[in-house]
Amino acid sequence: MKDFKIGTLLHKNGIRKMRGVSPLTLFSMIFSLPFEGVNFSKGIVKNSNLGFGKDAAYDFLDRKWAFSQAAIPP
Repeated sequence: MKDFKIGTLLHKNGIRKMRGVSPLTLFSMIFSLPFEGVNFSKGIVKNSNLGFGKDAAYDFLDRKWAFSQAAIPP
């Protein structure tokens, strides 16, 4: 992930840590789910071993829409 500077892209697009876990950690966890063959519900919502709750993941996904819209040139 460091090669692609995902953390820098998130920060430049206004996706910053508000509390708890960093946006890069949330991105990494959500991004890796399909490669591990795990759906969002099982990997995030029902997994109590994570350092964050499902609310943090859903908040990130809401902010991620703004990121994806900003990254797409008109």
